[in-house]
Amino acid sequence: MRSSKNLNKDQQMLASSVPTLFLRFLFPSVIATMFVAGNFLIDTICVGLKIGEAGLAALNVVVPVTGLLYAIGFLFGYGSSNLFSNRMGEGKRAEARRYYGTSVAVMGAVTVLIMVVGVSFNDQISYLLCAGASFHTMSAEYLRYVFWFAPCYCFETFYTVYMRNDGAPGFSMVITTVTTSSNIILDILLVWELQMGMAGAALATGLALALGFLVAVCGTLRKNSDLKVWQSSVNPVLIGEMVYNGAPDFLREFSGSVVVLLVNLILMWVSGDTAVSAYGVIANLGNVVVCGLAGVSNAVQPLVSYNIGAGCRDRAAQLLRLGRIASLVLALAYVVFAELCPEVLVSAFLDHPTPALSGLCRVGIRIISPAYVLAGQAVLLNVYFEAVHAPRQAFWTAMIRGMAAPVACIVIFVLLWDVNGVWIAFIVSEAVGLLAAALMYRGVKRNMDKGGAAPALCK
Repeated sequence: MRSSKNLNKDQQMLASSVPTLFLRFLFPSVIATMFVAGNFLIDTICVGLKIGEAGLAALNVVVPVTGLLYAIGFLFGYGSSNLFSNRMGEGKRAEARRYYGTSVAVMGAVTVLIMVVGVSFNDQISYLLCAGASFHTMSAEYLRYVFWFAPCYCFETFYTVYMRNDGAPGFSMVITTVTTSSNIILDILLVWELQMGMAGAALATGLALALGFLVAVCGTLRKNSDLKVWQSSVNPVLIGEMVYNGAPDFLREFSGSVVVLLVNLILMWVSGDTAVSAYGVIANLGNVVVCGLAGVSNAVQPLVSYNIGAGCRDRAAQLLRLGRIASLVLALAYVVFAELCPEVLVSAFLDHPTPALSGLCRVGIRIISPAYVLAGQAVLLNVYFEAVHAPRQAFWTAMIRGMAAPVACIVIFVLLWDVNGVWIAFIVSEAVGLLAAALMYRGVKRNMDKGGAAPALCK
């Protein structure tokens, strides 16, 4: 039975002013995601300023591998934790722990396999990712540590998701804070002070993730935690259900890595190393913006999910509108700065860029920046579909926006406008993704409107 304290909090979710409730969730969520973005940004800045153009290119081509590892963490984290929470809410604690135990066992086996294969074929994988480019040895140096720390990439991500479902959102924040802050400190120490190059950058990230994973393990030892491995069991029958539930989150994370790989290969073909380095700068700037927009979605998702569960559809609609406004404001702020001051953004990554690299970065930043206005709206609708239990619409929105539209647009537009075609493709693909999400939203809203009157407790 819930305590009165928890009951009061639950009532606030349904009776509090919607704008007040939204802002209470928005600020911590955006701050947390920006902290993560700052972590990636410092990593890239250290490599760019200390190692140079080749280092940025080498760092960018390993994104598909790191992206895959993070995506696996999200696949099993979100895919099983939603089911875990549902069973806990029903009072089926033993069944809930089976989802947790199965996800830990399966993901552990998958990550160990990736580590063994990756370490054994590190050079070959790096050569393929670089398409034989001159910075192949740098990327191989970085990838070696990525593969050694592969389980930490997955499990740190996995536990940041699971801690929230275990009733410890504060501990989830602690994991993220420890990981990001230690990565920044280690980056400065290993790359900047000890001058360990790409190996130092990779080792900094790996050690930080290992530390975050260790903190997460300590979190499972809390007295009231239901994430104790020895109290859990494994049931292979549950794997399919977990994968189905986590597929949209996996696709949303990994599709970006596939697009990065495709863009790198195309840029190597049409322009060479300089274009890949420029894309490294542009992509990392974009990652900061996307993290901020993800903070808005992360704030909206639990609020919408709770209110929809209680039958408060009008409140859920208000929350979606507020989320769209917040996303628009954040995206437009970046667009204005990017259009007016692209040189400032480029100088943050490179001390003395060549005229060719600087020119490519400026043009690319200015062309791509408006795409984030569209991206923020599409991502918000994608997360909204998950919150209102529309997994099919969530999957296809992620598939179209994250994979199908970008790949098709990049291949077509690069034939028309070379390097600039790659930048233009991002705007067009985001427009296609938003259009698809908007059309699916109409169907979801139509189905929701068929429900009966809202309960009296919805204020």
